[in-house]
Amino acid sequence: MQSYRYTGELHSIKYNQTFKADETVLQFKPDKDGLSGFRFTINGDDDVRFKQQRKEFYERLGINIEPGQKQGMKLH
Repeated sequence: MQSYRYTGELHSIKYNQTFKADETVLQFKPDKDGLSGFRFTINGDDDVRFKQQRKEFYERLGINIEPGQKQGMKLH
């Protein structure tokens, strides 16, 4: 699969954020275990790596982004 170099902005619908890209390499790679059979990579990293980097960044700021136990009232 051919890679594509891109300079500009990438918008994440999932996170509702726009990211600046400078000579970024975009590519679809085969993924036998994935639902679609492909995985999308940016500079060779897939979304699993980005999620890990995001989590580490927030942890350095002292923010826990792990889904915790939902709190609320229970009505019996």
